[in-house]
Amino acid sequence: MTAPARPRYVGRLLLPGLLLLCLVAACDAATPPGEPGGEPTETSAPASPPHSPDSPRPPTSPPPPPGTHPPGAEVTVRGVVQDGVEPGCLILATGTEQYLLLGAGGAMAKPGAEVVVTGRVEPDTLTTCQQGVPLAVTDVRPT
Repeated sequence: MTAPARPRYVGRLLLPGLLLLCLVAACDAATPPGEPGGEPTETSAPASPPHSPDSPRPPTSPPPPPGTHPPGAEVTVRGVVQDGVEPGCLILATGTEQYLLLGAGGAMAKPGAEVVVTGRVEPDTLTTCQQGVPLAVTDVRPT
């Protein structure tokens, strides 16, 4: 039994296709860096203009948004205690921020009460309450 004959046009298409592939690869390798189609080059940031001692220096990073505190920061906030969207969750609404009150059980922290709360901000604390910045309460007093 003999092997099936290969069509003659396969060899005619294969060789030009390989030559075209090699040509494209050679052209890409010959493109200098920084040119369109070439390797990307690193660019340095433009130099900032010199500042005189009298001119204010621009800030290096924008200030944090109002109401944000670094984790573990102790804060004292005033607001109204509200029920959270989940059962057993208490929220302190300050007008600009909502705090999830952690460990604020007691007569002072009841829904509708206007209070001043001191505690540590713990934004990385996982809860089932789904709202407010977690605040580990250390003190609650009426306003």
